[in-house]
Amino acid sequence: MKINPLVLLSLFFICNSLYAKDIDVEIKSQSCFVKGDSLMVSVKCIVNTHDFTSDESLTIIPVIKENRQEKELAPVLLNGKKRHRIYERNRVLNKRKGIEGEKYFFVRELSGEYPCEVIYNTSVASENWMRMPELFLKVNKLASSGEIVQETIGLKESGRLPEVKRVAVTNDVTLSPKVSEVSGLKASYISPESDATDVRNQKELNFNLEEARVVAEMNPQMLSLRELYMVALSYKNEPGKFYQIIETSVKIYPAHPVANLNAAAAAIEQGNWQAAGEYLRMAPHETLAYKNCKGVYELMTGNLYEGIRLLKAAKAEGSEEAGMNLAVFFENNKRH
Repeated sequence: MKINPLVLLSLFFICNSLYAKDIDVEIKSQSCFVKGDSLMVSVKCIVNTHDFTSDESLTIIPVIKENRQEKELAPVLLNGKKRHRIYERNRVLNKRKGIEGEKYFFVRELSGEYPCEVIYNTSVASENWMRMPELFLKVNKLASSGEIVQETIGLKESGRLPEVKRVAVTNDVTLSPKVSEVSGLKASYISPESDATDVRNQKELNFNLEEARVVAEMNPQMLSLRELYMVALSYKNEPGKFYQIIETSVKIYPAHPVANLNAAAAAIEQGNWQAAGEYLRMAPHETLAYKNCKGVYELMTGNLYEGIRLLKAAKAEGSEEAGMNLAVFFENNKRH
C-alpha cells in the first residue's frame, strides 16, 4: 500500500507539535529593562515535569533581543535523576582535567512528582543597542532518545524604565525643604513572604541565623528574599550592614516589589531620594509601608502637599510610622 508523502509530512509535524508540548513552561512574572548602566532581567516560571523521565534534561536560556541584535544570558539546566548523575560525573572529571565546562546560572535535579519553580534574577552590563529590549526564553529539551526539541517563548512588558531627572541642588528654601526640616523621619519595611526558594532552603539546607549570615557574605544568591531580610534585621543595630544586605537583596531580586520597597526605605533613611524614587516605582503601591515611604519621599523632594496627604492617609489606615513622621515633621518646622 502506498502512502501519500504529504500525509507522512503532516504526521511528522503533528507528532513534533505534540512532543513539543511536553515542554510545559508557565511564566508567572517577568521584567527586562535598562537601569543606569545595567540590564536588569527577572523571570519566574513553573516547569511542569509530570512526563519528565530520569534520563532527560531541559535547558532554559533567557535571550535579550532588539532589532537584529541579541544576547544570550547564562542558561538554567534542569536534569532528570540519571541525567544529573552523568552531569555531576562529567563536571568532576572536567575539573580534574582542568577543562572549564559551560557556565550555568544554576543546575538542579528534577523530580517528576511536583512542578519545579525557576526564579531567574540577574543584571549584566547594558550595551548601546539595548534601548527597548525584548525578552525571550529558548527552551531545549534533550529527550532520552537523544532528540532535541526546541521552543522559543516570547515575553511581554519588556522595556526601559523612565529615566530619573536629576534636580540641581539649590539654596532657595522656597523650592525645597532644608535637610534639617525632614530629619528624623522613619521609613517602613515589609517582611517578604516565603516562596519556593525559601521552602526549598528550609527543607534541604535549614539555615539558622548565624549560618545565613555567613552565606549572605559568601554567596547571597543562595538565600531567599525572606532569609536575606532576616539577616538584615539581625544587623539592625549596625546600620551599615543592615543597609548593605537590603541593597544586596534588591540586586538579587531586582523585579520583586517587596525588595524594591525595602530598598526604597533604606535609601530614604540614608537621604538618597533619587534612588528612593527609582525603587518606589516598582514597590507594591497598595501597602501602608509604601504610603508612608512615598509620603516621606515627597517631603524630601519638596512636595509638601502630597507628602502630608499621603502620611495622613497612611496614619488614618493605621500606620504608626506615618503618625510619628507627621509629628516629627511639624515639630521640626515650628517657627520659634
